[in-house]
Amino acid sequence: MKEKNLRKELSKVLRPGLSEAHIHADLIRRYKELEARYKEIQQKESMESGESSESQQCNEEPESLDPLSELKKTLETSSVRKISKIADPDVAKRIEGIVEELDEPGIFLEKYREGISKCLDSDFMEKLFNLIQERFPGRENESKMLLMNFLQTFTGSRVRKSPLLVGPPGTGKSYFADVLTEALRELGIKAVIHRFCCSDSRIGAEQFDMQVFGTSAHYSNGSPSTLTTQAIKKDTQVIVVLVDEVEKGLPENLSSLLSLLDPQQPLQDTFLKEVFPHLEHDLRFKTIFILTANNQGPIEEIPELKDRLIFLPFREYHPNELVDIGVKISKKFFSDRLTCLDNGVKEQELRQVACEIVKNARSANEQLTLRTLLHLMEIKFLEKGYPFLKCHPGTITRSRKPRKIGFIAN
Repeated sequence: MKEKNLRKELSKVLRPGLSEAHIHADLIRRYKELEARYKEIQQKESMESGESSESQQCNEEPESLDPLSELKKTLETSSVRKISKIADPDVAKRIEGIVEELDEPGIFLEKYREGISKCLDSDFMEKLFNLIQERFPGRENESKMLLMNFLQTFTGSRVRKSPLLVGPPGTGKSYFADVLTEALRELGIKAVIHRFCCSDSRIGAEQFDMQVFGTSAHYSNGSPSTLTTQAIKKDTQVIVVLVDEVEKGLPENLSSLLSLLDPQQPLQDTFLKEVFPHLEHDLRFKTIFILTANNQGPIEEIPELKDRLIFLPFREYHPNELVDIGVKISKKFFSDRLTCLDNGVKEQELRQVACEIVKNARSANEQLTLRTLLHLMEIKFLEKGYPFLKCHPGTITRSRKPRKIGFIAN
């Protein structure tokens, strides 16, 4: 190409009547122009070929570099080393099971911890609020505060506090966590709920740690926590953790609660930490904590725990509120064996029965909780379907003092 262009230009220059010096200078000038043009063409062609090869590499990169596959290879290498040091075959199977079931790279790789943050626009949060109000009317302010914490949690806030629902038994504190989970599912978010009850006397501080943080891999019963088994699955987008009657587990569970409720610390599983010591993991980007308490007194006496919580008071319902809520949510809790409900119970019937129960409780000066109202409503409708089981609740009377026989000590 270079020689052909030069010949063309040379034929133009070699015209009769021109001196040799003029011809020589003209040739050099034209040659330099051609050489510069030729270099420009070469550079342009090389740049175009380079861009095409780069784009081809970019297109091929996702196929060749799969973060989950690379992560699993790393986990398998680490787990093989750990399994070789563990004699218990059951623990070894649990380790292998984690590697097989893991399909959420965000557990170990921070850049994949998006979670549901992209979904949390104003429209989504408004729909979530309306669904909660439909399922649990009468708690508007509490719903707003809970959803504000939900928004902080799943947008990566490091200054958030966990909600503590405080109120007497039967006011719907635990049910609130269920309502949030169901509303999320209705909006297409795959949510699960885990409950930890601190009032169970069988659960001490060590048992609570095992349930929440898993068990050491060095023990024969070593296993990850239930939170971890859910979090390693990509299908699980939100884990609602309900810690019920938290004041009854204090001060034994204090250190565990402080770790759980600190948003600046990664939420780590003891089992995973020991099996994969060189890989940092965090479950917090999928988890929201909701705590309940019947009495906030013991919590207020612990400043470091109080500072991690936001108190949401759950007052007792007024009689009219009880009727409205009982009518609204009763069918969700009623027994499947209610034949009258199978035939279809009208809202008017539900309201009539609820009003009657509330009226009887007020006349007897008895405290009526939401749980008690739903229980009595269910019995009333069961009696319609099974009239031979209808009975009149008796009153508790004190037994007479037994006659003391023998000597009485002074």
